Amino acid sequence: IVAIHVVVAEQRKDKMPPQHKRKTSKAPPIDKLIKPAIGIGLALLAYQFFKGLDSEIPRLDPTDELLLRDVLFGEGDANKSYVVLCHKEDSTHISSVVQDAHNDGSAPAEFRLLDCDYILPSSQKSIAERFKLNMKTRPTVFVSGAAGPPKQIPSKHLKTGKMLVKLLKNMLE
Repeated sequence: IVAIHVVVAEQRKDKMPPQHKRKTSKAPPIDKLIKPAIGIGLALLAYQFFKGLDSEIPRLDPTDELLLRDVLFGEGDANKSYVVLCHKEDSTHISSVVQDAHNDGSAPAEFRLLDCDYILPSSQKSIAERFKLNMKTRPTVFVSGAAGPPKQIPSKHLKTGKMLVKLLKNMLE
């Protein structure tokens, strides 16, 4: 009987897959990871740089009467609508709400900066006075061009860039 158990035990060993010793893998050396990490970092920096290049909102030259008439009254051939942020020439800060709406890219209008304190030679009034813009509302933003004469956007729609884009889509589409 003992001999039968020994034979059966040996047969079971033959049927069982051989057990392999586990090999512990070593982490790759750090010097081999540095080059790919630097490459990925440079690629991300380049992406952010090039993404930021086209995100600048163009400034209107108030002395260019034809361009000003196109933006303010829609008299040009382009039939475009504009979202204009009143922005002094010497100011460097652009409203984050307007910048976010511009960067979103889905608004049905072109974004521009304009010094609304510029005195128009024809009326001797500033752009803000001529179109009754409330300069105390910050940021002072209006829609014009193909949309008609300048209409100031109420401050309740200037909380976030998404709110501004939503309003513009409702107004202009």
